[in-house]
Amino acid sequence: MIRLLVALLALVLAAPALAQEPDLFGWFDAHPVPGTDAWCLDSGHHLHEYAMDPEQEPIYVMDGVTYYMGDVVLTGAPIEAVWYWGAHPVGHLGGAWCVLDGPHAHYWRPWWRVSAWSSASWRVRDGYWTWAGPYDDWYHWSHGRWYSRHTAFHVRYSTQPRYAPRYVDVRHPAVVYVATSRSYPSWDARRSGDRYRSSRTIEVRPSRDSRYGRRR
Repeated sequence: MIRLLVALLALVLAAPALAQEPDLFGWFDAHPVPGTDAWCLDSGHHLHEYAMDPEQEPIYVMDGVTYYMGDVVLTGAPIEAVWYWGAHPVGHLGGAWCVLDGPHAHYWRPWWRVSAWSSASWRVRDGYWTWAGPYDDWYHWSHGRWYSRHTAFHVRYSTQPRYAPRYVDVRHPAVVYVATSRSYPSWDARRSGDRYRSSRTIEVRPSRDSRYGRRR
């Protein structure tokens, strides 16, 4: 009986400590630390005690994991920038696309699926990686889910004074980029019409295709 009472007392005393354990949130690769100018540069999947609001930051939250999708130059990331132009698939997202228009920078290099995304699907034009492959259901699903909100984030980061020294110093092309048909390079996918601009909305997330190749 005494042993039982001692065990119960130990549980009662331990309860507050257990209740105070913080929630942990899943992240993937590098990302800014909310509320600071710092960056976490951990690679792969990892955990933090903080989260980001997808209504306030350019992130994707998929299967409980947060992926930072903002422009790493505009946000001052201390990592090498890889330049893209226009929408493109993102290999480590399992099929989802970045849907930003025009010039922008990420921290990862292109991936492709062995069967569906050949190396010929990626081309370098004027120093930008551009997508020349098919615009699949994942593109339409991603466009409908994230395009409006993430475009607004990109415009905000391009115009807020706090970011001006960062992107002006490196001559970020977003400074002079104007989203009109006259500004599109001849190789911009938007000139091909409907295959770029989503004319349909896919509400249900496409099935995951795990047949991925390697990073370039």
